[in-house]
Amino acid sequence: MRSISHAASTLARSPRLLMAAGLAAILLAVAVAMGMWTPTPVAAEDAASAEIDTVDALPATEPDDLRAPRDPLSIEEIGYAEALATDALPSGAETVDGGPGAELLSVDLASTDPETTTRPVEVTFYDYGAGGVVAVTVELYSGKVRGVVEAEGMQPAPSPSETFAATEILIASPEAQKLGTEYTAMTGHLITAEDLIVTGGSYYDTVESPRDDDCGEHRCVELQLQEPSGKYLSTTDYVVDLTTGEVIVLATRDLQSSLGGN
Repeated sequence: MRSISHAASTLARSPRLLMAAGLAAILLAVAVAMGMWTPTPVAAEDAASAEIDTVDALPATEPDDLRAPRDPLSIEEIGYAEALATDALPSGAETVDGGPGAELLSVDLASTDPETTTRPVEVTFYDYGAGGVVAVTVELYSGKVRGVVEAEGMQPAPSPSETFAATEILIASPEAQKLGTEYTAMTGHLITAEDLIVTGGSYYDTVESPRDDDCGEHRCVELQLQEPSGKYLSTTDYVVDLTTGEVIVLATRDLQSSLGGN
């Protein structure tokens, strides 16, 4: 396994490594909170070194030393919280690639009470089996699950794994062939997801700007792609629907909607 202390170009090629780097950053900055429109970078600056190589290697057992109620989460506590929460996921929960489990989005301290004597943590997932967010609250001192909340229609920022999957779908699609041409003209090489610097954000309909697609009910991601030297590719016209594995061409969608009288 590659170390999470490798350079940014290495992190850009592994969403799992990036998630580990993001989790290491929580150790330094309390917790990572993903907002509705906060981008999730698949390329990052060098992260702090840690003994954990990948997110899959996070320890699942109770740490020997749990921290004080409001202290920043340690890597060991993050792994423990994720393990407790994963065991509480619905039986049919699925990851973006259809595997068992769900996409880990964030791990955050759940209490804002400065006088709290407990250590509740909220672990947020996106479940492709049910098509919605699952928030699991666990209490680290007792090792118990406090609650599980499922919500449809919420679209937090995508995980690095989701962003990487969306990138692979986009560059392989016939709708986005011009991206490959553009990339080759810039670099002299064929386009691959592993060589791109990618930022992903959630894309969905709102009451203020309804659109003629299923985004919001489906898990949709918009992407910013950069070739290795940092130049941007023309991706503003594309959205990837991860629920269906399809690419939405916004100009075509809007034209069809207009002709249809919507």
